[in-house]
Amino acid sequence: MQECCNQDCDQGRTCPNRVALTTDDIVDRLRKRAEIRRQIATRKSVQEGKPDRIADVLEEAADMIVTLRWAIKLHTKD
Repeated sequence: MQECCNQDCDQGRTCPNRVALTTDDIVDRLRKRAEIRRQIATRKSVQEGKPDRIADVLEEAADMIVTLRWAIKLHTKD
């Protein structure tokens, strides 16, 4: 959950000064959502023992965010 920089700001989600209200990181949230999807017993892929393609994409996105964050840190060192 995030909140805008102040109550008078009209930029909402696009405000560059948004402040995180929780410590949940997008990477953690993506990975947790993938984990939850894979544990839902009523899902067809779970019943058939097949991979959950959406869960795979969620984890792939989380991995890419980690990689991009690392690259940004590497290239912005002062």
